Amino acid sequence: DGTLIFGHCRRPNIDRFFGELAEYIPEEENQSATITMARVSYAVKFKSSGEYANDGNLEIVMRDAFKIILNLEDENSEYSDIYTFTNIQAAWENRNNGYTEKVETAINWNRADGTVIPLGTHYIDFKRFTTTSVKVELNEATLGGNLNLGFELTDDGEMPDGDEVVIK
Repeated sequence: DGTLIFGHCRRPNIDRFFGELAEYIPEEENQSATITMARVSYAVKFKSSGEYANDGNLEIVMRDAFKIILNLEDENSEYSDIYTFTNIQAAWENRNNGYTEKVETAINWNRADGTVIPLGTHYIDFKRFTTTSVKVELNEATLGGNLNLGFELTDDGEMPDGDEVVIK
């Protein structure tokens, strides 16, 4: 819905490329320059699982990005998109070294009966040119307040292999 919880949007959901041209001085007419461009973005996929995976919606807020509402009542519902890193220069300079940014991500479970269950704030590592899947497990333990929130990392995604983060 365009709501920003943490302020302004410094993490737009667009695929962005960056490159630099340094110390270039044209000496002849029609001389060309080559700029090496690299993707300075990552992909994320949010999905739910567990016995209550289709109850209500998830409200997901990544720092400096627009709020995401994932409607769980749709069968096989998931949200996936591409985001630009906030530090574009560093992502480009470290493009061959597996650049990551740790992103503060807050999640609330809004049940169909109107109950709001905060699932906490998590710091998720997103890697350049990689899809990270975040699976939120909604089960009886989550309802009882025993959130047992943790992460389980596995490979998945439309971009090359990435991580899966499981929130229980």
